[in-house]
Amino acid sequence: KAAKNADKVRSMIIKALGSGVSSNDVSRLFPGAAASSSQAARQWVKEGLAMLEKLRGRNLSGEDFFCLMIDGIHLGSDVMAVAALGITTDGREMMLDFEIGASENKEVCDTLLRRLSKRGFKDNSSRRLLVVLDGSEALKSSVISHFDNPIMQRCVIHKERNIRSYL
Repeated sequence: KAAKNADKVRSMIIKALGSGVSSNDVSRLFPGAAASSSQAARQWVKEGLAMLEKLRGRNLSGEDFFCLMIDGIHLGSDVMAVAALGITTDGREMMLDFEIGASENKEVCDTLLRRLSKRGFKDNSSRRLLVVLDGSEALKSSVISHFDNPIMQRCVIHKERNIRSYL
């Protein structure tokens, strides 16, 4: 049955792994699916790379963005992802891209913004781009070097966390 409907089995395995099921538990979750933990892990890597390619391959030139949010996300003690989220004039939030680095530094943000620019992300000439940051001088410096006269806004969540840490 699994061989006849391999796409359905693959889809179920990817959903299970995406929901947090370990690759070791896949064979118990889908008995008879002929999916070992190593096969499930390889499929997860393959699917992840395809999803990353899809994210990074999207043409952004047809979108009208009014806001760009950039923030670093700690993935480990010495690994960080600087992520970019765009908000269009019709209210859609779009995960745009991310860049991995050791810290939230200018070089990492420059690499991210250059890649977004190559994919067509631009500030609209008829209005200033609103850019929301966490207060990082490195990110601010990078944004200023890539966009003409952006409106810089400090993220309210980050500001609140900062204030609470002093109370």
